Amino acid sequence: MVLYEMARDAMKLLQKSDNIELIQKLMDIQKESLEMFEENIRLKAEIRAFNEVKTLDEDLEFRDNCFFKISNGEGPFCITCWGKDRKLIRMQIADDFALCNVCKTGTCFTNE
Repeated sequence: MVLYEMARDAMKLLQKSDNIELIQKLMDIQKESLEMFEENIRLKAEIRAFNEVKTLDEDLEFRDNCFFKISNGEGPFCITCWGKDRKLIRMQIADDFALCNVCKTGTCFTNE
């Protein structure tokens, strides 16, 4: 953001000089630096989201046709929803059967 502020300060100085062409060029630089700043924020958010999914993916264990978290044993989670949309959806358990309420995937479940 320092680049944007420097351009803004230079713009104030140039406005006193009354050089329209130079002012326009500086405005272009200011606009471009703001676009780069916004893209940088967006890319950092994408990287953060990717790293969160990667960390979660490494914490999942496949067992009984479901996923369980290795770190705390939570589960079962739907393999279809995780594989398709990277959404960790907890499955509902009834006796020896686990069912995903989102995609309706069901599987026999031993609950061990």
